[in-house]
Parts: sequence; C-alpha cells; structure tokens
Amino acid sequence: MKLLILFFFCGILAVQSKKPQITPYIINGIRSPVAPYFAYIRFFSGRNSAWGGGALVSNQHIITTATVVAPWDPVEVYLGGNNREMMRRHDVAAIMAHPNFDRNTRAFDIAIVRLTNPIIPSAEVHPIALPPLFQPSNFDLPYEHEELYIDGLGMSTPNSQIPSNFIYRSYQRVVAADRCTRFFIAETDQAFCAEDREERSNVCFGDLGSPAIGMYRRQPYIAGLVRIHPGNCGANQPAAFTRVSFFINWVQSQIL
Repeated sequence: MKLLILFFFCGILAVQSKKPQITPYIINGIRSPVAPYFAYIRFFSGRNSAWGGGALVSNQHIITTATVVAPWDPVEVYLGGNNREMMRRHDVAAIMAHPNFDRNTRAFDIAIVRLTNPIIPSAEVHPIALPPLFQPSNFDLPYEHEELYIDGLGMSTPNSQIPSNFIYRSYQRVVAADRCTRFFIAETDQAFCAEDREERSNVCFGDLGSPAIGMYRRQPYIAGLVRIHPGNCGANQPAAFTRVSFFINWVQSQIL
C-alpha cells in the first residue's frame, strides 16, 4: 500500500511539473517554445553594448525597430532556437531604417536588417509571415482586443545587467487607443498598445524591437514590434508597439 501511495504522489508531481512556470523574465512571462523567427540583436556604441529583438520575415531580412539598429555600429544578429547561448551569429550586410524615423518621438520606428547571406530554412530557423498586403479599409491589424504573444530576451528585473538565457513569452491583448494615449505619445495609426491584465506579464529592458505575434486566418503573422515599455516593467500599464501593417508597403519595398 505504501508503495502505491508513493507512486501516486510522484505521479501528481509529474503532472504538476508540466504546467507553464510563471517567471520574472519578460516580467511574469512563461518559457517560450521554439520561436524560429526570433532574432537576438546586439548593438554597440563604442565599448558599450545593449540588446533587443527582431523577427525574420524572409530568408535574408529581419524586421525590428529603428531604435535598436540606427545609428549604432556595429550591429550583431543571432538566430536559431530559444537558447541565447546556442544561437548562431549571422553577418549583417545593410540596415535600412525608415527615412522618417524620429528618435525623439519614436515616430516611424521601424527598420529592416539585411543579412549578408540568406539563411537555409529549417525547423529551428524560418521566417514569420507579414501582415497581408491588401487589407479592407478601416481594418488595421491587429484589431482591438486581439490576443498577441510577445517573445523576448529582455532583462529579468529592471536592475538586471544581462539578457535572459532563454526566450520568454508574454500574452497580451490590444487595448483601446484612448488607454494607449494616456501613457504614451503615440500615433495610433502607426502604433498600438497591449497589456496583460490577468498575469501582469510585460516586456522589459532589452525587449525593444521584439516581435508581437497574432493570428490571421489561422496563420501566425507579425503584428507589432516592441516600441516603448513601461519604465517600471511590472507596472499596471500597457506597452507600445509599432504597427507593422501600417508600414507593410515600405517593408515590402525593402525586402523584394
């Protein structure tokens, strides 16, 4: 009888261990499964460096925010898997920030990074879909209340000095434009806000440029890029994102 009880108790522990663990990475996020489109980007200013994220949108192009890549030099890009230390570095051939980018207001905060050599798509590394090129009028993806997930390698706490070793994920919903403008000076045609009001997961330092993924006709697509996060990463307020669909024609012109 004691042996059966022991087996039963161990079985409970085994089932409970499968539940996603809430962690402080991407504040209150969960460990992300493989995100084959995710790009870890390091950028330098003299001897100082910082990092952000991006998303592979073709075999040779990564989309991110201009804040992450312009005007820093050099810029390094890493792809493959969800373990930062196992990602492979890819040489950068060119960086194309939007010509109207304004670092002070974060307007037109979007950029394309072109790799020197195309990647060979695999289970661990392949592109994410862009928003559809042609959309109905007055239908700007993502729509209000749409659920998105954000993958990132940002800091575990506001005082951290290094990125997370693993990609973590936050699930958030797009909020109304008036809630967005309460916290940020944002042009809501080219930006949107999202937040998690249940688990209070949020992006943090080091997550700028990281992709927010939505679903369009049952296919994952890149809906946004982390543009501004709360100064206090765990604050009860949304984060702001560049709305990729607003820039789809410019993006297409850079990668085709």
